[in-house]
Amino acid sequence: MTDYVVASRVREEISSNSFKTGSDAIEVLDDFIAWLIDNASVRAEQNGRKTVRAHDFVASPAELEQSYIVSSRVKERIKGMGFNASSDVMDGLNTYITWKIDAACRRAESNGRKTIRGHDFMA
Repeated sequence: MTDYVVASRVREEISSNSFKTGSDAIEVLDDFIAWLIDNASVRAEQNGRKTVRAHDFVASPAELEQSYIVSSRVKERIKGMGFNASSDVMDGLNTYITWKIDAACRRAESNGRKTIRGHDFMA
């Protein structure tokens, strides 16, 4: 497993919403980030680019106060796939991760749980 997420920051964010983090949540989120990188690389290639840009992850990136991911690992994976990462890649990916954390918290709450589980990120 490649560690794309900063587990302590993800747990901290989930905790700030009065939830706990299940043992499988970080691994699933990490797998999901790998999937996002793969798809963003395909989108860049389809658009004739060797640089993965923020809009390859999301429509409109927002500036975030902190990062939930290990930038060097993400850039390493993108480079390993034969692409370059533009300066706005981390903003786009962090925006998406923030959205997934919020959605996972809402899903757990709607299911009457206070613990975020891995499958909450996949829903």
